[in-house]
Amino acid sequence: MSLTPLANETVSGSVTLRLCRISAQRAADNNSIAAGNYAELVGLLVQSQDIIVVASLCTVYSSDEVARTLVALFESQHQAHRLLNQLLFREIKQCEHAETLFRTDSMATKSVRNYLRLVAAGFLQQALADGVAAACAAGASVELDPSKGGAPSNAAALTDACRRALQGVLHAPTPVPAAVRGLFGAVDMLVAQRFDSVVAKKAVGSLMFLRFACPALASPDAFGLLANPPDKQQRRALVLVSKVDWRASRSEEHTSELQSLE
Repeated sequence: MSLTPLANETVSGSVTLRLCRISAQRAADNNSIAAGNYAELVGLLVQSQDIIVVASLCTVYSSDEVARTLVALFESQHQAHRLLNQLLFREIKQCEHAETLFRTDSMATKSVRNYLRLVAAGFLQQALADGVAAACAAGASVELDPSKGGAPSNAAALTDACRRALQGVLHAPTPVPAAVRGLFGAVDMLVAQRFDSVVAKKAVGSLMFLRFACPALASPDAFGLLANPPDKQQRRALVLVSKVDWRASRSEEHTSELQSLE
């Protein structure tokens, strides 16, 4: 393979590529060998009591990549709920104050976020379609901060955009997937046992919106909700809507103070 120099440049050396084609049977054999070699490791991770091996791993490695890999691995073995229940149980048990529950980007919340994206992406696209369209269409008309060209009188337009986004999730044309309902049912029970039922409802709302719906609202292009990235004004409107709806999901009253939306 020869290299062609650009204008005013010289090239020294060469690059050699070797392309290998293998049959479909050879590829299948390779996958079978790999599966056999790692079967014992997968069994150790998935079948260990109280997933103690994974729990130990999570204390050392807490990256999103590790969380995504573990969720995919356990889901392939139909054990994802077991993984999530154990991670959530440990986080809930260690939480000292209800106000801080699920507020950090922990291994538990990372795993929940990746699981929801894995099993409920289709639901989210339908649920948020109208809310994203409303926020993008509103643009600068929902801005409250005068320093950003807005005005407090835009609160009505912001409220309408937030309502459409929130109702889209609560009254989606397709039901929430059973796997998601089961996960949030477990969260509700675990948090109620640790704190009370009021905190439990807020915790479910926090996980659903802070870790799933709101990130999709704020960056719809990253979740496949928009073909093209929104412009600056649309992005700002989407961020404002996501912040207000997250607070609404926690039954928090939203004040008119501008700093609360910074």
